[in-house]
Amino acid sequence: MTSPKHVLPIGAAAFLLVAPPFLHAQSRLPDDSLALGRRYATWFLTSQIDSLTANMSPGTLTALGGRDGLTQRMAEIAARAGQVTGVVEERFVWRNGQRQYWRVVNTTGVSEPVAIRIVISSKGEMIGFGANPLSSVPPIDSGGPPIRKPE
Repeated sequence: MTSPKHVLPIGAAAFLLVAPPFLHAQSRLPDDSLALGRRYATWFLTSQIDSLTANMSPGTLTALGGRDGLTQRMAEIAARAGQVTGVVEERFVWRNGQRQYWRVVNTTGVSEPVAIRIVISSKGEMIGFGANPLSSVPPIDSGGPPIRKPE
């Protein structure tokens, strides 16, 4: 499935799609987690459902209502957000004992930066993700400095 480049399927409402609440010990990310986070964020931002579903844990996909549920949610979010106009920063944070990759972007449909949050398991699977305006992101355990800031 080919989608227009930089279409952002996120909106003003907070959408934590899936994150297993029972995982409280700090999870280790695979060595290529930065590359995975960037890849997953790109697929999310360009509505590449096939790629996303192929890299989600089965439990995550089931919790979302399968491929149809994911497609519907992403369409609703895309209608609110508009297009990505630029990357503000990217970073890793700890939340609920799990490491998350965050890509913060500006969009045409939301007046403030939006954080795409992706939880990656130690196996490299997406086990949760969310999208929120930056002012509405959930609290984190701790976080590091941005990996990339705007130039």
